Amino acid sequence: ARASAIENVRDNFECYIAALGNLTARNELNASSLTNAEALIKSIMSFEFLITLYLWFDILSITKAATDKVQGRMLKAF
Repeated sequence: ARASAIENVRDNFECYIAALGNLTARNELNASSLTNAEALIKSIMSFEFLITLYLWFDILSITKAATDKVQGRMLKAF
């Protein structure tokens, strides 16, 4: 499930940025929400976040494949 969640964020990253950008551009947010949205955009656009996103996706994809294979063998044993 975690690999799927990370994959979703990775694959839809541009949509999340666009949605946050639209929220901040409309001036419909109160000051606190506007500040939070701008901070979130800055955080997820950082090099550290992007590297971590791709690194975790690679790690979780490998462990998911291994787990699926082991679970498949365990089901066959019963």
